[in-house]
Amino acid sequence: AVRQQALDTYLALADALAEPTPVEATGRDPATAHPQASDRSTGIIDTRPDPIADTHAAVDAGGHDTAPSAEQTNVPPAVDGEQRQPRRVQVSVLGWPSITDAASHPPLRAKALELLVYLAVHDGEATVDAILDDLLPDAPTSKAPGRLYTYVSNLRAVMRHTAGPGDYLTHPQNRYTLNPALVDVDLWRMRAAIRHAERATDPQARVAALRRAVDTYRGHLADGVDYEWIEPYREAVRQQALDTYLALADALADHPARQLSVLDEAIRHSPYTEELYQHAMRARAALGQADAIRSLRRALTRALAEIDAEPHEDTLALAHELIAAQQRPRPRPQAQRHSRDEDGATA
Repeated sequence: AVRQQALDTYLALADALAEPTPVEATGRDPATAHPQASDRSTGIIDTRPDPIADTHAAVDAGGHDTAPSAEQTNVPPAVDGEQRQPRRVQVSVLGWPSITDAASHPPLRAKALELLVYLAVHDGEATVDAILDDLLPDAPTSKAPGRLYTYVSNLRAVMRHTAGPGDYLTHPQNRYTLNPALVDVDLWRMRAAIRHAERATDPQARVAALRRAVDTYRGHLADGVDYEWIEPYREAVRQQALDTYLALADALADHPARQLSVLDEAIRHSPYTEELYQHAMRARAALGQADAIRSLRRALTRALAEIDAEPHEDTLALAHELIAAQQRPRPRPQAQRHSRDEDGATA
């Protein structure tokens, strides 16, 4: 209640003030790291509700918490006397988080970017209390709402400078909501493709949906940044992507070459997951590539050594069995026996 009262005070003040000037810049993409894999199954399970990305209904038109003059005056100029129509803002949170082709002015604050990632992970909306608890846990109660509004204002300004005026981020009923009609997030597209695969009855349609999902997964959630709240969400998304890779590999079991391209990509994202190597070894065996099986075994051993682990006995036994099967001499086809007639001629 105290937070809300303080927030209302700041919102009222915002009606009379110009938009705050951002002073904090975002960083660049550092080298990425791969978390240790956990136990998994090949089923695709998404227990989260359908994301807001799947809805196309208009959001609450009254969900503003700032005066239009404060933010809508700083928009790109009109073209040929007509105000530019808004286009969808493209947001990436799989890999290094960013707004595609974001305007250079105003610069996007680091905390505003974190807020964007937070909303994207939560299917586009979150309560003010939840945002304050996770993004500003150490801020004084009297100051936290004002800081949040600063980040919200900055995020709105960047979106409007990037794609034109529009209600990209609304504030209905003590919540902040990304408008799915104007904001497109790669994570939402991945989840939507997975749901399409789960509902597909045609095998080709299912494979196509799985392929769209894995093609969208370009890296771990918000890779390269260390938000205090993000690790459980990052692991959940990584696991969901891994399950999707495995499901696609299973669907391509009769096409080992295509299956390998999927598995090789999955291993790059999750180099400590032995199940991926096992599938890849079987695919290499189907193609008669004994040396490639040995290479996979060495690659797995080196990867696990990085986390002070070793390949499981089942994986080593599988590699040995597949290599031995490739080295066994194959039976030669028996020569066809010819019968001779009474005159000695060959039949």
